[in-house]
Amino acid sequence: MKKFLSIMLCLVLVGTAVFAAGSQEAAPAAKKDSNVVKIALIIENTIDDKGWCQAMHDGILEAQELL
Repeated sequence: MKKFLSIMLCLVLVGTAVFAAGSQEAAPAAKKDSNVVKIALIIENTIDDKGWCQAMHDGILEAQELL
């Protein structure tokens, strides 16, 4: 039983490698506009907490004005 499981595991690993290696080439990436800037902010609190979250939000607003 142990030998059977070992052989099956090897076959599954080899099969996975064969199918993964046989995939098609990835499609070419779309052209990116170099003028577009995206900024994301993930915070754990509200944006008016008089602390780090508000400072980060104010920084993003200032960056929007500059860009």
